[in-house]
Amino acid sequence: MQLITVITLFASLTVSYAAIVRGRVPCPDGHQTGDVLYLPNCVRFKCRSTDYIYESCGTLGYDITTCYYVKTNATANYPECCNAKFYCLGDADFDPAYLDYPAQ
Repeated sequence: MQLITVITLFASLTVSYAAIVRGRVPCPDGHQTGDVLYLPNCVRFKCRSTDYIYESCGTLGYDITTCYYVKTNATANYPECCNAKFYCLGDADFDPAYLDYPAQ
C-alpha cells in the first residue's frame, strides 16, 4: 500500500510540473497548424488547429528555508529543461549555501 501511495505522489508531482498559456487562432507571427518551436528559457510553442499554447516549467511547493533545487539539464528543450534535483536539510549532498531563505 505504501509503495502505491509513493508512486501516486510522484506521478502527481510530474503532472503538475507545467505552466501553460493558451491563445486563440490564428497563431502569432504567421505560424501554421503543426508548428512547434523551442524558445529560450525552457518554453515550447505549439500551433494547433483550434488554439496555440506556450508550455513551460511550473512550480512545486517546498520549504524554501530547508530545501532548494538545481536544474539538471537547463540547456535542454522543454520539458527536459524542467528536470531538477531537490536537496533538503539532512540529505547527503545538501549545501546550505544554495538556500534562498535560510531559517533564522
